[in-house]
Amino acid sequence: MSAINLEQNIAAASTMNALRNTLPKYDGQRIFLTEYYAGKGKGGGVFTGYLNIANAIDDGGYSTVIVNQSTAVWRRNDLTQLSLYDGGCDPTLSDNSSFIQNISLIQGERSVKIPSGYWNIAKPVIFPANRGIALYGENNFNGRAVLTYSGPDLTDISDVSGVITVSANAGEMTHSGINFRNFQIRGNNKIISGLSIKYAGYVQVQNVSILYCKGAGLYLDKVQDSYFKFLEVQGCGRTSGDYNSYTDITDYEKMLLAPVHLTSTIKDDDCNMLRFEDCQWEANLISPTIYIHGGIGLWFTKLHMEHRSGPLKTLIGENTNASRLLHMNSGKFILMKFRRRK
Repeated sequence: MSAINLEQNIAAASTMNALRNTLPKYDGQRIFLTEYYAGKGKGGGVFTGYLNIANAIDDGGYSTVIVNQSTAVWRRNDLTQLSLYDGGCDPTLSDNSSFIQNISLIQGERSVKIPSGYWNIAKPVIFPANRGIALYGENNFNGRAVLTYSGPDLTDISDVSGVITVSANAGEMTHSGINFRNFQIRGNNKIISGLSIKYAGYVQVQNVSILYCKGAGLYLDKVQDSYFKFLEVQGCGRTSGDYNSYTDITDYEKMLLAPVHLTSTIKDDDCNMLRFEDCQWEANLISPTIYIHGGIGLWFTKLHMEHRSGPLKTLIGENTNASRLLHMNSGKFILMKFRRRK
């Protein structure tokens, strides 16, 4: 539904492009944006103008829009109910990645809703780990919020980038609190990971599904003090071998990324205090399902994993290699109420 202008005698801009070309007449002037794109009826709202905000950052319209190349800006009044539409995303676009990435620039680190629908992403969305990104889906009884990868395979098979990538500078631990809830990531069987998080603390991931990524569904590099609940990972994993060979997909030496892959590239500082609860990881592309290279205080509670479906079941034949659910080089973990089916 289109935004409705309830104010009398307020200026109006028909689209975001028109707003970008409208200079405020004075500080505090209010203007009504009808819609972001003509004919879409989404992304509108009331903005307030300021003539001289020298260091303003344009985030695409979520909170701030710079007028042309001036010091004048328009700032969105209501930041309590932001959605992807407010930053220029649209399900009809072939690539929403840059618009979604702008969420990290929002004034005040506000949460953003992913409306129900399929949102194309043609290149990895990269969020800085030192920003408090909060992204949640609108899932309801008649729809779901899906971020679907529409880009090409990553050219470097050692690249751990995900459809959503959270990263920091080398060796820089961050504790800003990333929060992802109620949406789905689909890799469309491309060489890319699903959710890749590096050097971050206080991460929360709840009710997120990661499907069909030829990479890690979940890749964690020195993540700590974090919580993962109702995380689904299916159809994921990366091998240097043949995905149609049971021998290759169960060969640890050929494993590049497990469906759930925990490691640390910070010397002598492993992943620690991670809680996984009520997760379902099955029908993945390779074995093992979980790979852990160092870790302290890793809790797995009510975890369901199985190889009874997917390629690990289909290709088993008479091969002697045994598929594995967990491979751990070093570290300490606690496994509770674990259901294993092979």
